[in-house]
Formats: sequence, structure tokens, C-alpha cells
Amino acid sequence: MQRSSPSPLSPDRILNVRMSDFFDLSDRSVELWLGSPSPFVARHQAQILPDWQVSIASTLVILQRSSLPLTQKRPEVEAQKDRLRSRFLIFARSIVSQLHDRGFAADAIDPKSGYPTISRPGGVRHDDVAAAIATVGFARLSGNCTALVHPSWGAAVYPGILLTSASWGELASVERVCCRSGSVF
Repeated sequence: MQRSSPSPLSPDRILNVRMSDFFDLSDRSVELWLGSPSPFVARHQAQILPDWQVSIASTLVILQRSSLPLTQKRPEVEAQKDRLRSRFLIFARSIVSQLHDRGFAADAIDPKSGYPTISRPGGVRHDDVAAAIATVGFARLSGNCTALVHPSWGAAVYPGILLTSASWGELASVERVCCRSGSVF
């Protein structure tokens, strides 16, 4: 499988889902990145999503800026992670539903468990931080908790992952319809 460079998106909508219904877009606290599946996901798809009869073609990485770094185990950090996780899962369910309606396999990965939210889970957990790093190319911070290091937000970033059989080209056509080219919001 040929890997493509990640592509930042700046949509007002993804498919028929309004971004502003889920995120405050005024403060540029959300980024979407479209990329190919990481080598790990491509190699272990059958163990991550055992019932899928089609290959994962694209990864949508949703990065949410946190109000504080997510590298420590403290009650306020865990509460922030729970809030960001909840918002991601609600948003991702809408996108997954739209992709299913268009005939594509799609699922969001629960960032807390590492398992798919709709499909039957397999024996291998997905690592959202590793997948986000592989897709967007940002640095990794190791410690108590492995974290993604965003160039502007530092470790105050929460990744969420959506996997789909829709190809980059098919999703790029959606991008042309609903996105402003070349910028990240």
C-alpha cells in the first residue's frame, strides 16, 4: 500500500454533519487530518476489525486542543480527557453513520479502550496516539502517558481516530465540496 502525505482539512461540514454542532470553531481548537492507515493498522486490520470484509483505505484523525497538557494522571486531566472523548464519540458516530449510508465500512476507535465503537472488537487494541503520530507526523512525548506533541498546542491535544473503507480520493471529493482548500481551522 502506497502511503500518502497527510492532508489537513478545514471543513465547515464533513459529509452532512455540521462541525459547529460539535465543536467551537472560533478558537481553532480542532484539526482534522486525512491520511492512509498507519503501517500497524494495515498489518493488523484483521485483529482490530475482524468482521470487516474490506480494507481500511483512510484514517481521519480528529485533534482537539485541551485546556491543559494531558500527560499527568490528575483528576482535572482525567475529567478533561472524558469531556474530549465524549465530544469526539458523538461527532464520530455522526460521520460513521453518514459513511455507512454511502455504502462504506467505517468505525471510530474509542480513545479510552482502543476498541471500535460499533464493530466487533478483535484481539488487538488500537493506539490512537501512535496512529495520530503516524498520520500527521507530530512528535511523541513518553512518560506516565504517551502523548502526541502538537507544534502549537504542545501536549494539550486529544486525538480521536476514525477508520473507513472510503478511499482518500472519495473523501477528497467530499473535501472539495465542503472544505476551504489548504488551511487548518
